[in-house]
Amino acid sequence: MAFDALGRAVARATADASGTAKLALPAGVYIAKERQSDPAPPSGVSH
Repeated sequence: MAFDALGRAVARATADASGTAKLALPAGVYIAKERQSDPAPPSGVSH
């Protein structure tokens, strides 16, 4: 996810199988933050 200088979310991307994500953003200053997906629950346990 990318955030502008004011902390507003401006773009979101999902990584492919190799872990690569691409964002198309206009020129500017951004902060990129990684969010780990939740791991699968152990066998026999559901959310």
